[in-house]
This record gives sequence, C-alpha cells and structure tokens, in this order.
Amino acid sequence: MDLLALRELLKDLPDKTGLPYVTLSESVYKFNDFQPQQKHIPGTNELEPLRDAVIRDIQTAMHMQGSDPEFLERGPGLVAIVGVLEKYRLLFPNDNDFEYIIDELIATARGYYYDAGEKVSSQTVIDMIPYSRDVKSIGPIQTKDRDRKTCLRGSSRIV
Repeated sequence: MDLLALRELLKDLPDKTGLPYVTLSESVYKFNDFQPQQKHIPGTNELEPLRDAVIRDIQTAMHMQGSDPEFLERGPGLVAIVGVLEKYRLLFPNDNDFEYIIDELIATARGYYYDAGEKVSSQTVIDMIPYSRDVKSIGPIQTKDRDRKTCLRGSSRIV
C-alpha cells in the first residue's frame, strides 16, 4: 500500500512546490533504466552485494546520504523510482533500509504538499494507513514545532 501511496503523491506533486515539471526524456532521474553499479570489494575479486549497490544508488540519486531525500523536479522521471522500489523490494523483502527509503520519500513528498499549502488526497492518506489502524483515528498531521512536519508513518522532514 505504501508504494501505491508514494506513486500517487509523486505523480500529483503540486505546481506550487517550485519544482519544475520535467519530461521523462529530460529528467535528471534515470529510474526508468535503473542499473545498479556493484563496486569491487577492496582487496578481493568480489563485487559488493546487489542489495548494497541498489540502496547506495537510490540514496545517491535522491541525495539521501546523511540527509532527507531531495526532489529536484516533478514528473515521470521522479515517479519512476516507485517501479525500482517495487522490483527490489520483491528481491529483498522486509529489508529495513528499503522501508526507510520508502518512508523518507513519503515524508518528503508530504512535506512538499504541506509547503505548497495543498492537502494530500483522502484516498492517498487511506492508502498510507497500515491495515491494523482504525481509519477514524487518523486526524490532521500534528507538528511539534513550526519546522518539523511529521508523517503518518513516523518519518519527518526538516525544512
């Protein structure tokens, strides 16, 4: 469900985000042709695990090394990250690093909606709710201070 919600959030990012809309052919993101580059392990003839290469390449593309994801544009190039996450989540199920990336991307996307003064559609919010939660218990996003936006899944984005 969370990848469906992420796809909708990215697909419908508001114009007011200030992010330019870029076509797939002009996108800085190359997720539609994502080929992780496995590095050689120093001192051996072995390559690093595919999982490590995938996570590193996603984090590099999204500028996530030590910080929250950064979106450089809106459009199909950015939305294509969802297909990459779907593919590799199947190969590496229940991986905490993949779940972290997904949660952070959702939190960042929600932050762009918040900053643009736009609401996330109610269907997208429902899709983000884990199956065990009662839909009636979800209220507006609470903030502890003016600079922190807290996502339903517990992630946050500092702006």
